[in-house]
Amino acid sequence: MSKEETLTQQRLKELFHYNPETGLFLRLKTVASRAKKGDIAGCLRVQDGYLQIYIDYNSFLAHRLAFFYMLGFFPQEIDHINHIRNDNRWGNLRSANSTINGRNSSISKKNSSGVTGVNWDKTLNKWRARIKVDYKDKHLGFFDKLEDAIACRKSANKLYGFHENHGSPF
Repeated sequence: MSKEETLTQQRLKELFHYNPETGLFLRLKTVASRAKKGDIAGCLRVQDGYLQIYIDYNSFLAHRLAFFYMLGFFPQEIDHINHIRNDNRWGNLRSANSTINGRNSSISKKNSSGVTGVNWDKTLNKWRARIKVDYKDKHLGFFDKLEDAIACRKSANKLYGFHENHGSPF
């Protein structure tokens, strides 16, 4: 049995109050010298920037607890709409799967054009636009002007249902 299967919504609400407007969890009980009633719960995970909260010796991600607190279930995945991993306001979270989550990802740190799916092709001396849909790369075209490649990619984003924040910085 997984840790998510052992936690009940009742137990979560016994221990914490979740404020959907701020995304913060407040402790309702003192459970340890470092976890006192009234404290804001959670600590930042250095490796990935998510907030984690300990409950009954188990670590949970705060955005997953927010869903469980509000709706009583843990979704397959959760998308932080604005790409800020510790912003757990209810309006910034949505249930997702890997496809939905991938269609709202931040721009890669390796990107050199400033736009996801647009890069300079050295052999043709043109801008290339492409998009990945259903795990397959789709070539959108080669362009003399960066602006044309960007417009093509933005059009493809709409056509294939990518979120308007897709490709924006962290």
